[in-house]
Amino acid sequence: MFDSFLSNLGLFDTKTFEKSYYDLRGENAEVLDYQLFSMFEHARKSGGVNAYPKPVYKANEKRPVVSETEAYLSERVPVSDIELFNPGDLIEHPSGFHLQVRKSRIDHPESGYGVFVARGEILPGTVVAMYPGTVYFHNDLKADVIEHNEYMISRYDDAVVDGRSWDRKNEIATRESLQLQHIQIHTKNLNKFRNPFGIGQYINHPAPGDAPNVMAYSYDFPTEFPEHLQSYIPNEYFKPPTGINKRSGTIMHSMLLIASKRIQEQEEVLLNYRYNPANPYPDWYVQPDPEEAQRRWGQIKLL
Repeated sequence: MFDSFLSNLGLFDTKTFEKSYYDLRGENAEVLDYQLFSMFEHARKSGGVNAYPKPVYKANEKRPVVSETEAYLSERVPVSDIELFNPGDLIEHPSGFHLQVRKSRIDHPESGYGVFVARGEILPGTVVAMYPGTVYFHNDLKADVIEHNEYMISRYDDAVVDGRSWDRKNEIATRESLQLQHIQIHTKNLNKFRNPFGIGQYINHPAPGDAPNVMAYSYDFPTEFPEHLQSYIPNEYFKPPTGINKRSGTIMHSMLLIASKRIQEQEEVLLNYRYNPANPYPDWYVQPDPEEAQRRWGQIKLL
């Protein structure tokens, strides 16, 4: 199956002829499959890297905060009170550039960390990162998950990925694995936290005057995805999909962040969060493309 997965990727066909929508959609899927295979194989060969920043600290105190999102959720330690932001390790991408999670350049107390191109540049169409987190379906979403949660990203098929607590789970899983080193444990259960490209929750919405340079793309990991790489998928289901949410041939609903334009070295990666204009915006949110938002969220006109 592994060999067939690679052999079926017809990525280098340079024939120029008119193609149908389904042909183009299939070819795009093959290109994404190949990019993801390369990224996951790189993660596996590197042994799995924790690319998240080290714990941050509250101003004038030595007490660590477990993660930025933990600070965001805590009334005792708001993000605006954090002065020390520790950069994460460099993340080598198989396409030749390096990413890094570090303090965002956006001048707002809630901007927190951001994702930067530390070396090289990113070409349009490149899978930059994945949005990690717990996958919910509509019927499973409860008030305690939704309220005050700005880390949720939705797909078009009733699935929502919640990245709010992923780095918190990363810290807990890593700490527990260290404490249980004298016990035989299944380290592959930690691999989903060790995929260095699962950093989409750190990508910020553009500030006024800036434009997004990546787009969110719904992606279903197929059952043909190499088995030895599946444990590195940085997502988990809150509940396994059933009924119309269960898709034959799919092992995980996910979200990719794909470059929509060339991103230069030292430039911050930015994603339009595409909030619904019918709901109140947070004070930091500015709609970068009102016309696009109206098309996406506007009332459907029947013919």
